Amino acid sequence: MREGLVAAMRRERVPLPAANDFSAWAALQQLVEERSKPACAQALQHHAPEITPRSFGDMEAVVIMPPGCPARRTPLIFLHGGGYTTFSARSSLFATIPLAQEVQRPIISLDYPLAPKTTFESTVPATARAVAAVLEAFPGAALAGDSAGGGLAVAVCKRLGHERNSEISALALISPWADLGNRGDSRITQRELDPLLTYDTMLAACANAYAPQGIDHPDASPLLGEFNEAFPPTYIVVGEREILLSDSLRLHQLLGEAGAQSSIDVHAGLPHSFPVVFPNTPESASARASIKNHLDQYCGDPA
Repeated sequence: MREGLVAAMRRERVPLPAANDFSAWAALQQLVEERSKPACAQALQHHAPEITPRSFGDMEAVVIMPPGCPARRTPLIFLHGGGYTTFSARSSLFATIPLAQEVQRPIISLDYPLAPKTTFESTVPATARAVAAVLEAFPGAALAGDSAGGGLAVAVCKRLGHERNSEISALALISPWADLGNRGDSRITQRELDPLLTYDTMLAACANAYAPQGIDHPDASPLLGEFNEAFPPTYIVVGEREILLSDSLRLHQLLGEAGAQSSIDVHAGLPHSFPVVFPNTPESASARASIKNHLDQYCGDPA
C-alpha cells in the first residue's frame, strides 16, 4: 500500500509554475485543496473531533479538539507543510486530526498566507503575531510544523525569542525545510533515494516563490541565522530517505552547539514527512507518540 502511494506520487510529479505566475499557483493551490478532501473526510469520520474556526490576531485558524481531551489542556499550535505555496489548515486535517488524537491536546492550525501571493518578508512576522496571540490566550502553548511549516516554526521561534511574554514551551518538527538553498550533503546523497522530493524541479520553484529576493535571509532559511540557549526544547523527527535530512541534522547540531535542548529521531528507510504523508502507518503512529512524550515533558497544563 505505502509503496504504491509513493510510486503514484513519483508519477504525478509535474514542473511547478514560475514564481511570478500567480494564476498558475492559484490553480495548483485549488487542485491541492480538492485532492485533499477525501483523506480529510476519512480522518474526520474515523476520529470524530470537534472542528472550530477561529482567528488569532489577523490570521484565520482551525481548532481541532480530539474526543476525550480535557478542555483545559494547553494547546499545540501547528504550521502545515506544502512548500510555503500549497495546503491550508483545512486541507491538512488528514495530518492534524491523527496528531491531535495522539497527543490529546487541542491543535490550533494556523492558515498562514501562501506564496507567491506573499513572501517570507510578510509571512514570518504575520505568523509570529498570530502565534503570539495564541500564547496570550493560552500561555505555555507548544508549536509544531512539518516540512515548510517546520522551517516557518523555527523562524517564528527565533523572532519571538526577542519578545517578552511570547515563550513557546516546546517545539516539535517533522522533516523541517529550514534551508531554501541547495545545500547539505543529503541534497546529493539522497537525491536518487528520495521518493517524494526533488530540488531542481520542486523545491527550487517553491523557494523562488517564497523568497524571490533572498533565499539566504535567516527568516527564509533559519538555519543560516544564529541560535542561543533560550530556544525552545526541540524534538525533530525525520526520514532517512529524503533530501532534506541534512536540514534536520544541521538544526540539531546548531541547537546543541548553542546550548539549547534538542533531540532527533532519524527513521531508517522512510521518506519526507512520513507521519503526514502516510498518517495511518505504524511508523507514523510511533512518531506521533514520541511527539506526545516531548510535549508532555515540557508543555504544562493550567491547574
